[in-house]
Amino acid sequence: MRYARLSWIELGGYLLLVALGCLLWLQFSSAREMDLKAATRAFQAENQAKSRAVAVNIEASFRQMYQGIRTIARLPTVRALSSESHSLQEDARVSAQEIYNNLAENLSVSELYIVPANFDPDRIDSDTATPEAPLMTFDEFIVGKNADQSSARIAFAEKSKVEEVEIFEYRAMKLQIEYLKNRYGNEDIISNLNYPAVVSEEVITCDNTHYSPAAPDDNDRKGLVYSVPFFGFDGELRGIVTAVVLSNVLTEILPNEGYALGNDRLGFYRGSRDGQLWKEVSPRAEASLDNVAYASSMPLDFPDVAGGWSLWSAVPTAVFLKSPAVQSINERFRTEVIILILGSVALAAALRWLAHRGSTVERHNRDLALRIEERTSELASAKKIAEEANSAKTQFLARVSHEIRTPMHAIISAAELLRSSQPDLHAQAKLEIIDHASQTLLDIVNQVLDLSAIEHGRLSINSVEFGPSALVLETCDMMRAVADRRGLSMTVECAPNTPASYRSDPARIRQVLVNLIGNALKHTLAGGVTVRVSREVSGILAFDVVDTGSGIEEDDREHIFQEFYRGANSDGAGLGLAISRQLVERLGGTIQVSEAPPHGAHFRFTVAAEPGVAACAARKESNLLETKPSPSTAASAGIRILLAEDNERVRGLIEETLRQFGCLVQVASNGDEAVAAARHTSFDAILMDCSMPKLDGIRAASRIREIEATSIAERRRARIVALTASAYASDREACLQAGMDDFLSKPFKRDDLFLVLGIAPEATPKTTAVLAPVAE
Repeated sequence: MRYARLSWIELGGYLLLVALGCLLWLQFSSAREMDLKAATRAFQAENQAKSRAVAVNIEASFRQMYQGIRTIARLPTVRALSSESHSLQEDARVSAQEIYNNLAENLSVSELYIVPANFDPDRIDSDTATPEAPLMTFDEFIVGKNADQSSARIAFAEKSKVEEVEIFEYRAMKLQIEYLKNRYGNEDIISNLNYPAVVSEEVITCDNTHYSPAAPDDNDRKGLVYSVPFFGFDGELRGIVTAVVLSNVLTEILPNEGYALGNDRLGFYRGSRDGQLWKEVSPRAEASLDNVAYASSMPLDFPDVAGGWSLWSAVPTAVFLKSPAVQSINERFRTEVIILILGSVALAAALRWLAHRGSTVERHNRDLALRIEERTSELASAKKIAEEANSAKTQFLARVSHEIRTPMHAIISAAELLRSSQPDLHAQAKLEIIDHASQTLLDIVNQVLDLSAIEHGRLSINSVEFGPSALVLETCDMMRAVADRRGLSMTVECAPNTPASYRSDPARIRQVLVNLIGNALKHTLAGGVTVRVSREVSGILAFDVVDTGSGIEEDDREHIFQEFYRGANSDGAGLGLAISRQLVERLGGTIQVSEAPPHGAHFRFTVAAEPGVAACAARKESNLLETKPSPSTAASAGIRILLAEDNERVRGLIEETLRQFGCLVQVASNGDEAVAAARHTSFDAILMDCSMPKLDGIRAASRIREIEATSIAERRRARIVALTASAYASDREACLQAGMDDFLSKPFKRDDLFLVLGIAPEATPKTTAVLAPVAE
């Protein structure tokens, strides 16, 4: 009895194993089918884009041929031709020859003819003694056959007969002439330069380039006759200018991947040199064969009055199945199947062992079910983890930036307050170390965010009008304090040829300048930094930053613009110059570094910029321009300010800074307190932290604006300034849409805070600019 009981347990275990294997198999198969469908859609989208690119290339080739023929048709000497004409003037002959040479070289046009309107090829054999000129009675002008070989030209009257293959071309031309006469007999019918163009059916041509007498095959000389009419000065149609293109040459511009050029009206279909798949599927319908993974029929816009041209492409299923995406899906599926088989074998062996030990069956079954559940959970979460990996990186950088900026703001604000208390020289030195270290850390954070934005393609370039000289002056004013602390001079040279107005992205240009000037000041112990701006050529601005520092080793100059590269004298993260290079390239320019004799470094970068429309200010005769310090824009005493900040230390530092300059400050630790304070008190300005508990700053600002709009009592509109540790442009947009007036990213300095509040307690000296000649 015990043996029978164990057999039933073993049988039940096997049935459970089979059911579980089928379930996993269905799951793996379903996932594979979904992945294959997604890969198919991506493959079709990729091939559709390729087909569009091929179509654009073919359309451009036909338009180039059309424009060349139309140019000949509009030559005054050609328009003056008549049935009685016998020759072209030399200048018209040379012009037509040059146009043909270009078409023959770029589009492989085999022949180019000028045909009179009364041309009739059927009269050629009526009188062999005086056969009719197949093209023109004036010197048989056939461009490409004998236009440049006047010494070797054979008079047409000496010919005994016309080659049979030429008659196919001539009769096609005759049909085109009759068609154009009936529809476009007078030039008044067409508008501007929209000359009609006509394409013949495929005929045997005169071209011998692709024809071998040893192995004659007329298919090698089949081609299309492409004609544009020319009109006399009286407006009457006088003839046509015709180009002949071999079909094989025409389809050589198609990729060797199953493309075909077709025209239902002409019954013309030609595939690429190695692409035979187009013969298996109708070009007029979507692919429905099992061996075709992608097929499309795309209309083409040719200069052809009859139209009907299309580009058809097809890709075999075998090509799709060999693609890396499908190979990866199949490899993963095979791995899953192998794991399933191995797991099934292992489980079967375990069940066999458990069947002979009835006392442990239930315990082992529970363990097995637990392992299967954990494995299934791991497989389900693996896909989700992979999809979220990219966004997690961006969120991590934003979070780290946010968390670093808040304590950094406390460090910078505390250092500024200590500096304003007139410390001794020993303490000032320590404050300089704190200021330098905090600024270096902030630069690294900003550089990492910029690098992330560039890698993910989120770096936007905004073209606005700006003054190059003013931009350089303002940037040097920003860096003037650093130069003064180091005892260095800073000179700005504006070339006289620099226009007053250009269009580009001044913010990105300023970012590059600040980085280069900051590096120059950091590595310069004596002397100073010179910044130049000039116009290099039309549409190109050049900026030079030259210092008298220790210079850059030649080995370092070869790698200095690489990411995370640190030279011998570098103490940064190795990102600043790499980001500057990518910014300059996005602005359409280049950046380079060289030695500045007798010592120092010379950085030069260019940007592509369009001249602005603003009127240029008149230049003064003096070569010296000096900007005077601007006075205070507002008095700080008595200004009522609401400070909403949840970080107690940051709140205390900002409050102390404001009170030092006579501001009346009321504080709030969250958004609800800020809204309550604004409801009962009218403030001149509100400093609103965006990330606060209970109610964040953005929603608090919106509610304050609602209170101001619905208030019965007359009250002034408070200026709301966002304080945030986030540095993305999207954060700024969200603050402005919520009704805030300005945006201040932590960490900020005292002068930045006073600037957005309209307070200027100190006047900062500006940089002197010298209008000096700069080598172009």
